Amino acid sequence: MRDQHTAVCVFNIGRSFFTAHGAAIQAGILSGEKCTEGMVVIDVNPLTMGIETVDGIMAEIIPRNSEIPITKTKQFTTATDFQESVNVQVFEGERPKTKDNHFLGQFELTGITIAARGVTEIDVIFDIDVNGILNVSVSCKKG
Repeated sequence: MRDQHTAVCVFNIGRSFFTAHGAAIQAGILSGEKCTEGMVVIDVNPLTMGIETVDGIMAEIIPRNSEIPITKTKQFTTATDFQESVNVQVFEGERPKTKDNHFLGQFELTGITIAARGVTEIDVIFDIDVNGILNVSVSCKKG
């Protein structure tokens, strides 16, 4: 039977504690500390990464907490008839609208094969390397 006066201790540990703890473990592994034998630290990307689509919607390409290194590809199409270029805007964050997420950068894809809306296929490739560096590339083909 449980005593009705038993207190439950609840506390909150911040993200920075876990980051520092992981860094300390990684340092121990790299320096050969005996207490870290058999431990593995897995690096992840902390936020969802994606691009802006029509009406400012965030299209997720790499979900948060994905192990890195990672490469993901997602296919898109042109939004208007006879579109000659596409402005690719890259964001990170968890909100459905890009205006509420963190802008990382942008570039323009030009020389798209002119066709009706939705015919030209555009592959957007996100690659996060072992150092956490994000590379974004695109390729297009007429569908």
